Amino acid sequence: MSDNLGKEIVQLRDREKANQANFRSLWQDISDMGVPFTFQITGSQVAGAVLMRNIYDVTMMEEGENMASGLSNFIMPPGQKYFIVQAEDRRIQALQHVRRYFGMATEALHEELANSNFLQQTDMSLLMWLQFGMAAQYSEWTVKTGLNFRDYGIGMWQCMENAQGIIDTIILTIEKTARQCVQEFKIENVGESIQKAYEKEETRNDKFNIIQVIRPREDREYGMLNAKNMPYQSVYVAEADEHTIEEGGYPEFPFAVPRYRVIFGEVYGRGQGAIALRAARTLNRATKNYDEATERWVKPPLEVLESFDGDVDISPDAINHVVELGTIKGIDFSARGQMPLGKDWIEYRTQRLQQIYFKNTFEQLSQLTGDRRTTVEIYERIREGLRKLSKPIGRLFTEFFDVQISRSFLLLIRNGVLPPPPPELSQGGRFKIEYIGPLALALRDQQTRALERYIVSLGEMEPIYPGVKDNLDYDKAAFALGENLGVKTELLRSKYQIAQIRADRQKLAEAQMQAQMLEQGSKAYRNVKDKPEEGSPAEQVQKALVG
Repeated sequence: MSDNLGKEIVQLRDREKANQANFRSLWQDISDMGVPFTFQITGSQVAGAVLMRNIYDVTMMEEGENMASGLSNFIMPPGQKYFIVQAEDRRIQALQHVRRYFGMATEALHEELANSNFLQQTDMSLLMWLQFGMAAQYSEWTVKTGLNFRDYGIGMWQCMENAQGIIDTIILTIEKTARQCVQEFKIENVGESIQKAYEKEETRNDKFNIIQVIRPREDREYGMLNAKNMPYQSVYVAEADEHTIEEGGYPEFPFAVPRYRVIFGEVYGRGQGAIALRAARTLNRATKNYDEATERWVKPPLEVLESFDGDVDISPDAINHVVELGTIKGIDFSARGQMPLGKDWIEYRTQRLQQIYFKNTFEQLSQLTGDRRTTVEIYERIREGLRKLSKPIGRLFTEFFDVQISRSFLLLIRNGVLPPPPPELSQGGRFKIEYIGPLALALRDQQTRALERYIVSLGEMEPIYPGVKDNLDYDKAAFALGENLGVKTELLRSKYQIAQIRADRQKLAEAQMQAQMLEQGSKAYRNVKDKPEEGSPAEQVQKALVG
């Protein structure tokens, strides 16, 4: 039986799916050329169906996977730390017990993420984000596995953003059998249609659409900690009956929805696949033509006069008896195509498509031909390519990694893997994620180099314009330089520690100067203590020391 909330959710899904129609058409085109294993976009596919029937060139697919894999390795290098958690307020972070806590939290987070399916699911999310311009990854905690992540296909969901342009609502449509629905939600909750299907053995595996909406909760009783009063509402609805199966909630939005590039006025992103699509289609068509031309050269079409009796035998060592010469011959060479021209054209189009996917950035070593390159040169070329990706990758960090790492941190605290944070954070202090992987450092490199050049320039100008170096706060510059180079924040002293060290150093210098003056005075006293000449400077020093 339908209910008001169930009807509302079904109507919401239908409306947002209609708004998504143009993007779904674009995504299907990208899928057909570059991500053929993506199902349920504009239609449905049967399991085991041939996925690459019309693909003659796989460059778009290969280069997309290579770029996604390269990004993954640059962001999350295997066996290395790629982020640190720390207090947002540097004064709080400077406290020793806070630094110890976040150091332990960072270690635990890396270990738990590595032991979960985060890397595998993130590799898929990166590919979806890169090709389609969007991805959706869910995070949760299970008693059996701990942290758990799920990437959802591009055709399975719609999303909505709030007034600040942040994705805060997601609508999932998932096919489940009647048996799966009863196992997950219990038979009394699933609705009439699913109940009837489950009652008969032959229909238990019939599939039904289950809609889940996760969105900010509008009406809640603050102070209540139950599922129906959490900041985010979660509702499951059986589409067939418009029946609400279950209502619950989340303390924070459990989805990370990264977008590649977003055009003003649009909610959904556009990925590199949208840019590559035209080039990929052209290359695919050219490759198909080249394959056909190759076959015409290797096995050319024949011209056979009507005077020939029987079928032409073209097997090896075959003998065909003809009445006159020229009865059987190959079609004119011009019909076979221009092989060199076709080959050059395909190579050119392939290189253009590879450039779209930044092959020179993510596969430096394989691109080296002939002469050798130094490590520094290779690294410089990598950083140059990564800087071109700074805008979409900036979104990736804020809309994906910030969300997933922060939520994982909170899940570990709630489930007892990590102790509660220090009281300074519970009193309004916030934490932040600092990325220290190769990609994050490369993106910060431009700012680092500008600072270094500025410092050098001030030093060169100082002899001409005395005091020009006073324009730069060297303490802040040194701290920023350390952060940009990936030095752990816990190794950088706070301004209070620096002030104390300088005060101690000043006291020591003053004490050393006083000791030096006493030593000089004592030496002078020893030199003049035996009968100084009356009225001489020595007599005056002796009087001053003796008092």
